Amino acid sequence: MTKMGMVLFAYLLLLNIFTTCGNGRNADVINTSSPLSIGQTLSSPGGVYELGFFGLDNSRSQYVGIWFKNITPQVVVWVANRDKPVTKTAANLTISSNGSLILLDAKQDVFWSTREAFTSNKCHAELLDTGNLVVIDDVSGKTLWQSFENLGNTMLPQSSVSYDIPRGKNRVLSAWKSNTDPSPGKFSLEFTPQVPPQGLIRRGLAPYWRSGPWAKTRFSGIPGIDESYLVDTVQFSSDGESLSLRLASSELAGNNRTKIFVATTVCLCISVILAFAAYKFWRHKAKQNELNPMFSNNSQEPQDVSGINFFGMHTIRTATNNFSSSNKLGQGGFGPVYKGKLLDGREIAVKRLSSSSSQGEEQLLIYEFLVNKSLDTFLFDPTLKLEIDWPKRFSIIQGIARGLLYLHRDSRLRVIHRDLKGTQYQDNTRRVVGTLGYMAPEYAWTGVFSEKSDIYSFGVLLLEIISGEKISRFSCGEEGKTLIAYAWDSWCETKAVDFLDQDIADSSHPSEVGRCVQIGLLCVQHRPVDRPNTLELLSMLTTTSDLPSPKQPTFAVHTRDDESISNDLITVNGITQSAIQGR
Repeated sequence: MTKMGMVLFAYLLLLNIFTTCGNGRNADVINTSSPLSIGQTLSSPGGVYELGFFGLDNSRSQYVGIWFKNITPQVVVWVANRDKPVTKTAANLTISSNGSLILLDAKQDVFWSTREAFTSNKCHAELLDTGNLVVIDDVSGKTLWQSFENLGNTMLPQSSVSYDIPRGKNRVLSAWKSNTDPSPGKFSLEFTPQVPPQGLIRRGLAPYWRSGPWAKTRFSGIPGIDESYLVDTVQFSSDGESLSLRLASSELAGNNRTKIFVATTVCLCISVILAFAAYKFWRHKAKQNELNPMFSNNSQEPQDVSGINFFGMHTIRTATNNFSSSNKLGQGGFGPVYKGKLLDGREIAVKRLSSSSSQGEEQLLIYEFLVNKSLDTFLFDPTLKLEIDWPKRFSIIQGIARGLLYLHRDSRLRVIHRDLKGTQYQDNTRRVVGTLGYMAPEYAWTGVFSEKSDIYSFGVLLLEIISGEKISRFSCGEEGKTLIAYAWDSWCETKAVDFLDQDIADSSHPSEVGRCVQIGLLCVQHRPVDRPNTLELLSMLTTTSDLPSPKQPTFAVHTRDDESISNDLITVNGITQSAIQGR
């Protein structure tokens, strides 16, 4: 190589080094080996947005932010360390060992981070053309964190203000304190959690302005919007809403429409009264009857109906010694339970609905008597629980799932159990059928039940069997986490290896335990469509196929101070009723 060539090569090499060490970067992402330093920037693929350090009003304070790349003067749309600027001459934005995006100064002091730990350092951060800064798992490709979920003072075309009700997260837009201070100012914009939501501007913590409720395509009550549509006028005051309606004179009193309306209303009221009277008469007559047409009858011989066994009342009276108190096994919300013995030697348990119950005629449910008592006798006893180690508990879980599959799919009559739980008896009450804590939300709130209602109950029971804790008594930490909340945290933090009852931990297989907790969380999803069906459930428990990731379940946190109140609300009705549908 000639002398001139060597000089030219050295010049180009130095130029490349200085360019690299200046404002340019070799990589278009941020990771552990390629942090973003003061003086460097990261551009979105299309060159629309730019991420880097910036200062305001010639101050030494440095902020990490996103701005429009080719607009002058600079327009900042998002700031990371709004409350804590960097005052040193050196700082780095990088990925920490636990997968968080983190801002460090020269002394390695933390000035800002995403706060969420993902237990993985195989991640990188990149800036999208939407202006969204995202942290992505290199292995799964999943987005772990994004700036669009942590808004500043500017909304971009694909960002949004929202209220995430299931996770309890409020995505709020907050003003800068001033043009030279990006820390949160007095005003913020959010949506209220009520349904339908309202737009709300706060000044500090106090409400400053709110819109009307969301009306499918717009918020009502906003000047300049409503006038183009509601003839009607809505006036909002500090203590409520006043609704004024403009009516035509033909709709007022003294015309045929009014007379028709009055006559129709009177007829409807009379019909309702008559229907109510007929209903009360039917209930009175029903109480005179001592039979349940599905399970027992007053005749001397059992009825012959395919798929259902019937017993004559005299047979049940003989088997229980005429419901003798010496045969009484216990008392539930439905009434007493008696032990009986049929003429062929079979032992039975008879649930007898209380005669004072408002549920109508007397009902008798006949069960095979289980000598070993119920699962809760062992599960929640500090000594007996040692007899059911993890292999036995796992076998019990699979057995219950097979039983559900039979009721839902294999039986000639499809049966929805509705009150699957680990506790056999509860306190007396006269409320709707089911036990709080085990009932699916849609059944508890609306009375709608399905196969997925039983799946929810199974999920709660599954978590009880694994942990050895009863959902109605469990409370963890100062915030009083419920069993479901504790299971979610355990699965997120350690894949639930610490969720198993520690008294039997030596007999466990951590992978089986973690898989079962994940299945339990899938079963207690808030929406029925997110829960597995019974066939999918059994497949999950008997194979090692990949499982979907559960969403954070909806649960209510209560404190220990509320325990005396919650104990009175535990049982809605201890009776186990089955909804039977013909195939």
